[in-house]
Amino acid sequence: DLNNAVIGAWGDDENGRESGAAYLFKVESDKWTQIAKLGPRRNAPGAKFGSSVRLDNRVLIVGAPGAGKKGTSYLYSMNEENNWEYIRVLSMADASESDNYGFCLGSMDNFICVGVPHSDALAQDGGMVTLFQFYNKKWNPRDVLRPSDSAHRDNFGISLATNDPYVFVGSLNDDDNGDSSGSVYVYDMRTLPTFTPTPTPTPKPTKTPTPTQTPTQTATPRPTKTPRPTVTPNIYASNNVNRQEVESNIQETVEITLATNTPGRRSYWE
Repeated sequence: DLNNAVIGAWGDDENGRESGAAYLFKVESDKWTQIAKLGPRRNAPGAKFGSSVRLDNRVLIVGAPGAGKKGTSYLYSMNEENNWEYIRVLSMADASESDNYGFCLGSMDNFICVGVPHSDALAQDGGMVTLFQFYNKKWNPRDVLRPSDSAHRDNFGISLATNDPYVFVGSLNDDDNGDSSGSVYVYDMRTLPTFTPTPTPTPKPTKTPTPTQTPTQTATPRPTKTPRPTVTPNIYASNNVNRQEVESNIQETVEITLATNTPGRRSYWE
């Protein structure tokens, strides 16, 4: 966005020590002017709100990897009056302490990517990335990105970059070419199955019971059948992503590493 800018300040102490903040600026007559200051919605020492920020058209995401000691991200949208308004929190239902959910962020088209570099879903501190998709006028949990070779302390998801249709995920301590040599995993979002929710079934009308010939007896009407609930693939009942119940539907296209064995020389996307 050429007319708006956001700058994170995770050390801001307005809502508690290192609660964090994000400053919004807008250019008018070739001059940048601060228009808003965002912060955690309540007293939140250590939240580090603003550690990561992502501004994409009329959508703003701010990461707070220290919030609740597990991490979270805040989603904002620019309304018709061109004012930023809070939409919702993006989080993970069963996040663990120090997962650092929201450490880094990415977005493109109708997708939001949230890095969780210390997730233990596949390996201790192996890391993962959660995906949200905008559908039916709201942001829905969609899928997760996990490396096929996740290992201890890889920190997959410590950095993110997007270039439609690709998502690039940094894995700081991947050991493919030596101890902590690092890797970048590339995902093609076109391989993600199309989201097509199952339509709600229309319940059959209740049949009117046929009266009996005997006036002293009344036919008992058959109970109305309860329609089956809607089944929506890849969308979860909670607003949170559950890392243990979600299987990734998208595999990496390629893994980029350094050309030679270079232990300690970490490669990750900046």
